[in-house]
Amino acid sequence: MIDKKKEELDAEKDLYDFQKSVMEQEKDIADLERQLAALSADNSASARAKRAQLEAEIAEARAALDESYDERSISNQQDALDKELENFQNEKDKEIEDWEK
Repeated sequence: MIDKKKEELDAEKDLYDFQKSVMEQEKDIADLERQLAALSADNSASARAKRAQLEAEIAEARAALDESYDERSISNQQDALDKELENFQNEKDKEIEDWEK
């Protein structure tokens, strides 16, 4: 029972860490988009170069955010499979134990 509670606490912390990371990534993207919007009226060469740089940074930040979601999804699927395997093994161990009795 204590191990189950520890697993729950670990899962809660993992979720909190993931949500915090996603919020930070989304904030960074929003900051870059604000900078890009501020340069929209400026047509100078330096502003065009800065816009291109910001657009590249935004694309990179969005790709990193998508990767975070993908990694989280894969991790969750692996955890579910591990739990399913554990339950199956426990069930089979109990069957064997019952047969031995």
